[in-house]
Amino acid sequence: MVYQLFYYLVKLTCYFYFKKVRIYNPQNIGVKKPLIICANHGNSFMDAILIAINSKRTLHFLVRADVFNTPFKKWFFAQLNMMPIYRIRDGREALKNNESIFLKCRKVLENNGAIVIFPEGNCIVEKRLRAFKTGFVHLAFNTPLQNLQVLPVAINYSKPDEFYTDASLNFLKPISIEEVRETTQHDEFAFNKLLMLKTHDALKQQMVYIPENADDEFYEGVLLLKRNSISPASIDFIESQINLAEKLSSLKTNDFKKFKKIEQQVFHYFQKLKLEGIEDKAITEKRIPFLKWVLLFPFYFIGYWLNILPSKLLKNVVNTKIKEKQFKSSVRMVLSLFIYPVYIFAISCLLNLTLNNYAFSLAIITVLILIYYCSFSAFNIFKQQKAGLKNANDFKELRLLRADIVSALNL
Repeated sequence: MVYQLFYYLVKLTCYFYFKKVRIYNPQNIGVKKPLIICANHGNSFMDAILIAINSKRTLHFLVRADVFNTPFKKWFFAQLNMMPIYRIRDGREALKNNESIFLKCRKVLENNGAIVIFPEGNCIVEKRLRAFKTGFVHLAFNTPLQNLQVLPVAINYSKPDEFYTDASLNFLKPISIEEVRETTQHDEFAFNKLLMLKTHDALKQQMVYIPENADDEFYEGVLLLKRNSISPASIDFIESQINLAEKLSSLKTNDFKKFKKIEQQVFHYFQKLKLEGIEDKAITEKRIPFLKWVLLFPFYFIGYWLNILPSKLLKNVVNTKIKEKQFKSSVRMVLSLFIYPVYIFAISCLLNLTLNNYAFSLAIITVLILIYYCSFSAFNIFKQQKAGLKNANDFKELRLLRADIVSALNL
């Protein structure tokens, strides 16, 4: 009951929280077979949330044990099919509890259930794939089911810790555990090694992958240029970014001098953008007709002031209370799930004192907030473009700098 309730509430919240979520090969999770779902882990609870709301199956999750630190959390997370997994940092005695957890996992699989595991163990906000822990391969080897499969799920975010960004899930081709057993002649060591290699390689090939953290800023800048250069509706929106990251890595290996030259151009371009107080999208977007904004501005203005209190509250809580970067996005989204319904209800009650029609009051408040939500990004670009008309030479220079980078990388 709790699982189903939160499934629909979170699904609705994510619809508004993300700019776009792209789902690839969803049929691979729809099979009625026991599944161990393995995904890369770069965005804390948001990774599990996106997998859950984009699966028609009821899923079970292995979660780090330290989040089950109060009786209420133990009860609540249990209702959401979460099971604690203990690590060495939880104490050697606590590790013994994993035996009973894996027994529960095997029972779930024996009933044709699906379990979500993040084999990297810890979560770090980065576009890399760390070494895997061995838990999922031990579970696979010790669950004697002929139809058991491991399903790799590659998750990509444009900007993992930000609001109104892009995300994608690719449910990859399932790996047959029985085939791995036969290939390795039921030798546990060889089985573990092969299954980890297959899963790791499958995920890495479908991730936007940045090999070294020293190159994060450069890669992210080029990837942003790419996203703003192609249509969001493009069928290869994610694939083109995967290929671009691979292209940059190849360029670094084969022509380091050119790599560094383009890196300097990218840094210079984004420094200029920052100095001018504008975004790359303001350079690439077509100018929005002024008359359109004259007509929409009153609705946007009212929506802005209606939205300012909950948005400021969310920003304050996330920035002051949440210290670890990997939790910011998921906490912001979950808090939105509770704050906005309560806020909209309260404001509608106030408006109802004047209109004496609660349904109409609720509709007005909801529509105004939605208009602001749908237009705030475009309106920011409009303001930046308007400012650019006063600094035409600076805008022209930025366009030329951008064109040089696009040409050098054939974006």
